[in-house]
Amino acid sequence: MALDLQRAARTVHAKHRDAFGFRFALLDLLFAAGCNVREQAVALAYGDALCVRTAGPAAPSAAQRLVIFAVDLEVPSLHGGDPAGRWPDQLAALGGPSTAVAWLAALHALQTSPQQRPWELVFVRAPALGGPAFVRDLMEVEGDAEVVLLLPACETPMKAWDLLRVELNRPRNIWRFPACDFTARVSGAAPFGQAWTALRQALAALGPAAAWTLHDLKIAAGERAEFSAVLRTSVPVPTIEGLQVATLDSDARLLFPINDALSGLALLGERLPAAAAEALLQPHHAATLPDGLCLHTLVAPLLASEELADRAGAMSVTWLAEHLTCPATAAQEQAQRLLAVSSGEVQGAVLADMPASATLWRTPAHLDDGELPGLLRALNALVG
Repeated sequence: MALDLQRAARTVHAKHRDAFGFRFALLDLLFAAGCNVREQAVALAYGDALCVRTAGPAAPSAAQRLVIFAVDLEVPSLHGGDPAGRWPDQLAALGGPSTAVAWLAALHALQTSPQQRPWELVFVRAPALGGPAFVRDLMEVEGDAEVVLLLPACETPMKAWDLLRVELNRPRNIWRFPACDFTARVSGAAPFGQAWTALRQALAALGPAAAWTLHDLKIAAGERAEFSAVLRTSVPVPTIEGLQVATLDSDARLLFPINDALSGLALLGERLPAAAAEALLQPHHAATLPDGLCLHTLVAPLLASEELADRAGAMSVTWLAEHLTCPATAAQEQAQRLLAVSSGEVQGAVLADMPASATLWRTPAHLDDGELPGLLRALNALVG
């Protein structure tokens, strides 16, 4: 029974933010379509990866096997922490609900194709940190096979990026708190990578003479990043457009302040190029730890000589930089197939660690009901 693609698209869009709900929805859709399913869950260092496979019936044809991958990388978060956000338009190729819809569209095309070519479909949802390397291992398939990666096209050219994770820890939580009579929670939402800029507006509005400590910082990465922090201040926090300020009781339990961690980030940036140093102070994800701060940010690929120190003032530093995207090779660009997208939408980088032998099939970045027929026609032409 062929997949009901319109219904499937609405389901994955509705469930994508909830990783568990999305998994159950995807499996339900495959079972309803009468597909065989193999599921694999793998605990990676910075999150859990899910791999779902389905394959066509044994085919007597001697044609080369077709193996199609779709990769949905989750935006950075602490392990088991933030709900999944969505990449901004300029990083749409990294994943999102449209990646799952494109994979299901490929399933629909293969189920209805008269061709007897053996095929397998693999959907991978994995953390952005460590995900590309995990996918590369999966794409090293055995035997003679044509390996394809469904890659959404970006609305703007995607650059080569490293994903940088930095954790700052203090050896002991000892602090001399300044006299502060006011406590408030500041929250809001900002575009990807601009949450800390919005928070600095609140700090600047206090004035240069005000004392303050910053606690319980949370920046949830996503196309529209939600953030919050608690400010203890010597003066009232003024009303700022776009920010919500809620007064808290003075005896509210708070984690230790991260003023020292913010100073440590500035020290770390002294060893990096200006753009990378600025990225440290513009994290896409951040969360206060009991003894420090953890953040994730995107930087231009670091050179071997560009390393962070292992200490920043009194704080110890643990960091990891992994390639997230890399420049597409000339062979990859020449061999790629455009599925319901224009040539102007497909320039830029590709997922890091992708095997050079894999072929790219570019799909629309934001699939809706109006674009599905065009994508299906393009897929039917390739697999039919």
